[in-house]
Amino acid sequence: MNWEELQILMIAEAAFFLSVLVQLVLHEAGHLIAGLLSGYRFVSFRIGSLIVVRGKEGCYLTHFSLPGTAGQCLLRPPAWIKKELFDQGQMLGFPVFWYNLSGVLANVIVSGLGVVLLICSTVTCLQIFGICLAGCGLLLILTNGIPFKLGGIANDGYNALSLKKDPKALYGFWLQLEVNARQTLGERLRDLPADWFYLPETSQLSNPLIAASGALYFQYLRDCGHYEESDEVAGRLLSEEAGLLPLYQNELRCELLFDELTGSCRPEQIRSMCDKKLQAYRKQTKLYLSRLRLSYAYALLYEQNEKEAAHYLELFEKRAAKSPVPGEVPGEREALERVWKKKT
Repeated sequence: MNWEELQILMIAEAAFFLSVLVQLVLHEAGHLIAGLLSGYRFVSFRIGSLIVVRGKEGCYLTHFSLPGTAGQCLLRPPAWIKKELFDQGQMLGFPVFWYNLSGVLANVIVSGLGVVLLICSTVTCLQIFGICLAGCGLLLILTNGIPFKLGGIANDGYNALSLKKDPKALYGFWLQLEVNARQTLGERLRDLPADWFYLPETSQLSNPLIAASGALYFQYLRDCGHYEESDEVAGRLLSEEAGLLPLYQNELRCELLFDELTGSCRPEQIRSMCDKKLQAYRKQTKLYLSRLRLSYAYALLYEQNEKEAAHYLELFEKRAAKSPVPGEVPGEREALERVWKKKT
């Protein structure tokens, strides 16, 4: 490989990574702009692990990562609007079409600019950048714009077209956004209206947005201190016929493991609960506040390793101080008190 070929290769690599970043940022910016125009309010904007959050006292920059996502724009949705929908009677609703589809539209526009660069520019590096910009955009357009589900999770195109046809899924979508917005402002789940939360029918839990309502109901009960009732809800959510996504299954199993550690703390039961799938998930989400709390309890109560437990507690305090969702922190601290109570 001669020097000119090496230069072109280096330019292509740089152009590719820059194109990915540009398309990703503008995809999330598309959600942001269309959401604001539809009556949503800004909550957070994340690229990689960097996240800008609008909290109770204004905007601030912190760190947070979500496995399986490279970026995310979260907004606070408008209030529910009652309206007639043909012969289906009264249903609740709020605008979701453009909020979901706008990220793809932004990628279409930027990909078009990439094609213009390729055709009109005579500079090699700009032509290469144009190819990469159009190619990365096309990939995002296809994976987010063509309606489909992957692993049970709907993409933007699917949500844009289907949410209005399923009131319970639409409500689940609204509830996730509203609860996140409230917790970002420092509110706790237990302080929110009780009638927001409910346990969906088992047959509906295979829909991730409806399942999210069930998961939030579980979390609401725990934040209220109703642990026995929450464990019963977890049992129903984890039943085979529910068909819950692995993400929700693992979150529930982590909480049940925490209950075992702070309750009976039976070694044989703990070993059976900590299978390879759960261990892998714990590792993948090891910096979540709830996961650090679980690791602290596991090290202190099961492994009897106070040094390692102190390490997890220190990490917990550091993450809690910079949490993008302050409303989660008080409940997590109360859960830590269950660990200390068990230890004494």
